[in-house]
Amino acid sequence: MVPVGLCVIVVGWNIFYLGNLATYILGVLYPIVKSFQALGTDNKADDTQWLSYWLCYSLFQLINCVFGFALSYIPLYNLVHIFILLWLQNPINNGATTVFQKYLLPLSKKYRTEIDTLNKEVNGALLSMGHIFLSVKYLPHKMDYWTAQQVQIWLEKKVGLTVDELKLLTSEGDIDGRALRKISV
Repeated sequence: MVPVGLCVIVVGWNIFYLGNLATYILGVLYPIVKSFQALGTDNKADDTQWLSYWLCYSLFQLINCVFGFALSYIPLYNLVHIFILLWLQNPINNGATTVFQKYLLPLSKKYRTEIDTLNKEVNGALLSMGHIFLSVKYLPHKMDYWTAQQVQIWLEKKVGLTVDELKLLTSEGDIDGRALRKISV
């Protein structure tokens, strides 16, 4: 017969999201403290360990973001998640550094050109969105007349929309990609 205490823990773990809370505490708070400590030392090995940890953690979170719904149906998945995070953090075996050196570094070398291309595209899109945001937000009242005119000309040339159209799109909280697709930085 299963003890009642174990049933309460399993039910609380899954229904009240205690597993998620424990995962964030062990997966984020403790590593933040250790990362700050590592930055305060001259030891490069601990810097490598915690930078590798954050890379592994980010990829793990990306996997959870995409497949989390399906993974949540695995019994005690959060417990497995916690054990993986603890293994990655463990200073004895340096799990994150091991994962980085054995798997992630060779993959990054293999797909270097694709990663660089994606990085340029993302940076270009972010820069373009920043231009649109700044142009729409500050155009009439925060700039002198000549600068506002130049920004307006740039927007109409590059984006193909007037400032009023962009203001309308951003005020609705929905730049639907129409403006962003027209920008070539």
